[in-house]
Amino acid sequence: MSLQFLPLVVTFAKAWWPKGAIKEVERDSDTTEKLRNEQVSALKAEVSGLVHNADKHVAKFFSDDLGWWHLQKELSPRSNHRYFVDRSGCRTIEKALRLVLGKLGVVLANYGYASKSRFQWL
Repeated sequence: MSLQFLPLVVTFAKAWWPKGAIKEVERDSDTTEKLRNEQVSALKAEVSGLVHNADKHVAKFFSDDLGWWHLQKELSPRSNHRYFVDRSGCRTIEKALRLVLGKLGVVLANYGYASKSRFQWL
């Protein structure tokens, strides 16, 4: 599943990051108007960088095998029936997805679109 799922996450992130950036730039027009042309270009370049390196970001945040325990031939002590009882495997995958998509928030915060303190945990 991870071999099928991760490419889908990469595809989704590549589409979501630019759309999210455009939405935020349009929503917070006051901040956008304060940016110089060079800053707007740099913002676009950083978002493009996210897109270009999407597979690396996804691999980084989805590297924890806990979310994929059910695919392992030999289960580790960390991976057990808890997945079905408390959905910890689902939370692991959800957290990784939030971290991947949250990379955009860090970029936007660098240009004044959001409070940097909201993204310090990334």
